[in-house]
Amino acid sequence: MSKKFIFNKEDLKFSEIKTNSTKILLTFSKYLLVSVFIAMLFFVIFSLFFDTKKEKRIKAENEYLVKTISDMESKSELVDGVIENLKIRDREIYREIFNADPPVAFSDDDNDSTYSLDYLDKRTEAEILNNVSERLGAAISTADEVRKEIDCIGRILRDSAGISGSIPCIIPLKNFTIAKTGASVGMKINPFYKTLLMHNGVDLISPVGTDVLAAADGVVVGVERTKKGKGNFVTIEHSGGIVTVYAHLGDIFVRKGQRVKQRTLIARTGNSGTVFAPSLHYEVLKDGKPMDPIDFFFADISPAVYKEMMIVSRNTGQSMD
Repeated sequence: MSKKFIFNKEDLKFSEIKTNSTKILLTFSKYLLVSVFIAMLFFVIFSLFFDTKKEKRIKAENEYLVKTISDMESKSELVDGVIENLKIRDREIYREIFNADPPVAFSDDDNDSTYSLDYLDKRTEAEILNNVSERLGAAISTADEVRKEIDCIGRILRDSAGISGSIPCIIPLKNFTIAKTGASVGMKINPFYKTLLMHNGVDLISPVGTDVLAAADGVVVGVERTKKGKGNFVTIEHSGGIVTVYAHLGDIFVRKGQRVKQRTLIARTGNSGTVFAPSLHYEVLKDGKPMDPIDFFFADISPAVYKEMMIVSRNTGQSMD
């Protein structure tokens, strides 16, 4: 180890500097602390402004997850909106066709949780099959009771001509087919004004000269002949506050005050009044309120034909008058 000397001006000679171990230790400690502080400072600065590869990867994954969650929430809201719109459209279509609210298969407010997904998830296949079997048996029993009631109604109608004859339950045209069904009751586009107007009857499209029949027993309370509006039309009053109207006629064979029976020939179709093409505009009113005439055709058509006529009439957006 090299020795250190210092020049002494008083003695004019060099004196050896003796090393103090305590002083050396203090000096070493000082440099060590400074070095540690500088190292920590560099570490903090590096951590704040520079990311490691792992940190960069984690941050990228976090950003991707945040973006993915946001996209999923947006899509979920969109799907919820679409489902809600489909529910609304389904209800509207069901009401348009059947004039009733659709049945609810899964209802949160329903006390009977037999058909809930939570119930099905907690039951074994045997329990589910047993439950379905019980409900099927109950449904068959109910169907048998309904069938008996329908048969009873049929017998009453067949055995009581006076009862069935007093109800406008037939199609008031001869040789009518589904293809001749036009617009029914509801807001329809007027063929002349091209705007939505209330249509109070059903259009039964037919060539000029087709026989028009009385829909039920009644009294003719109106016979009008005009070149505007309904044109030539007949109004018949039936029992129970029911009135039927037959418009846009050609020849008329009845007079006001005349009593008619069901299926009596009262007129022939024409092209009178404000009408787009030859057709019979037929209305059924109960206590002055327009009803859907197709609902009264049960004596002339089957349920399947009724369904087809209802679909055609409700989806025909433009009326004939």
